[in-house]
Amino acid sequence: MVTATDLFDEFQRTNRLIRRELFQAREQVEGQEFSHGQNRVLRMLLKHDGCSQKELVTQLKIRPASVSELLTKLEKKGYVRRQQNETDRRVTNFFLTDSGRALVANFEQVRLEYGEEIFSVLNETEKTQLAQILAKLNQNFR
Repeated sequence: MVTATDLFDEFQRTNRLIRRELFQAREQVEGQEFSHGQNRVLRMLLKHDGCSQKELVTQLKIRPASVSELLTKLEKKGYVRRQQNETDRRVTNFFLTDSGRALVANFEQVRLEYGEEIFSVLNETEKTQLAQILAKLNQNFR
């Protein structure tokens, strides 16, 4: 009988392996280190360019100081730029630069290729079942 602990351990092991492989692949793409948090900020800005720091904190569910640090690092690397909000001067909005957009596109290509490789061991029925199971687990957290 498979216990909840067994499932949780396998799930965590798989998650760790995926994250480690993607981290290494991103480093190879750009030749520099990118944290998981930096990648999340870049991907969020791709979806919602012009977010404020407060919006990023809410969407990413991480501390304001952490978001500030991530944005500063990405800005120094030239992937993000800040601009004062025209409506509310107290708010700063963050945008991807052209090089930031290109970087995210490269990361997404690596992610797509890696995903194809990882899930190639599953047939279509297993992929569908896995997607349904993961969706069910995710729904439980909402």
